Amino acid sequence: MNKHKKEPLEQVLLVKHSSAERGSAVSRGRSRGQGRGYSHDGNRGHGRNQEDERGNDEKPGGNPRGNNPSLFEDFKNDMAREFEMTDIGLMSFYLGLEVRQSDDGIFIGQQAYVKEVLDRFNMSNSKPVATPMEARAKLSKDEEGEKVDPTLFKSLVGCLRYLTCTRADILFSVGIISRFMEVPTTIHMKVAKRILRYLKGTIDFGLFYSSSKEFQLIGYCDSDFAGDIDDRKSTTGFVFFMGSNAISWSSKKQTIVTLSSCEAEYVTLTT
Repeated sequence: MNKHKKEPLEQVLLVKHSSAERGSAVSRGRSRGQGRGYSHDGNRGHGRNQEDERGNDEKPGGNPRGNNPSLFEDFKNDMAREFEMTDIGLMSFYLGLEVRQSDDGIFIGQQAYVKEVLDRFNMSNSKPVATPMEARAKLSKDEEGEKVDPTLFKSLVGCLRYLTCTRADILFSVGIISRFMEVPTTIHMKVAKRILRYLKGTIDFGLFYSSSKEFQLIGYCDSDFAGDIDDRKSTTGFVFFMGSNAISWSSKKQTIVTLSSCEAEYVTLTT
C-alpha cells in the first residue's frame, strides 16, 4: 500500500483545468507552492506562485478581491487563447435586457422590449394608468364575458412574465392573470391590458445596482388570505435586498388552503 503524505489545505490548493485531456493544475501554495502551473502571460511556471510576484491584489487565503482590472484582462486573454471569442467591451444589451454602467452603479431595464410589446398588442397609444391592477380586484375562472383567443392571451402573458426579470412591480398582477390562460375571457384580457397601460407610463423603470460596501441581507414577505376565490388559496410575496439592491423576488400562490391569515403568514415565512 502506498502512503501519501498529507499536506495542510492552507499550503496547497489545486484548481483543476476545464479540459480533462490537458490534466494541468494551478498550484496556489503560499508556503511550498509545489506543482507546475500557468502564469498570466501563458508561460509555464515552477516554484513560487507567479501571481504573487506580479502584485496580485488578493485577500489572505488566496481569494481575489475582484476589483483589480489587470485580473480581468489576464482572464480574457487566457480565455481567448483557449476558445474562439471576441471582446466587444462592456455589456449594453443582452436578450432584451438593456445595461447601462456608470461610476455610480449599473442600471438594468427593458425599455426597448416594453415598446416592442406595446406595439405588438396595439397599446402604444393607450392612456397610462398609475397602478398595474385595480385595488381589491378579484378574478375568477367563471368570469362573465366573451371568450378570447387563448393563444393571443398566452402570448401576452408570456411577454409580461419576461418583463418581470427587471419589473418586480408587475409581478403580482402578472401572476394573477397567469391563472386564467386556459379559458380567458374579455374580463381577463382587460386586466392584462391594464398592465400594458401601466408599463406605458413607466417605460423607464428598472433595477439600479449601486456601488456600495453594505452587504447586509434584508428580506420582506407578506401574503393575502384566500385571495383566489376559485380555490381559496392565498398568495405569497417576498423580496430580498443585499444592501439597497434587490436581488430576489417572487409572487406565487400557496400550495395549501390556509384556515386563517396567521397561518397564511406562517406559510409565507417557511417558503
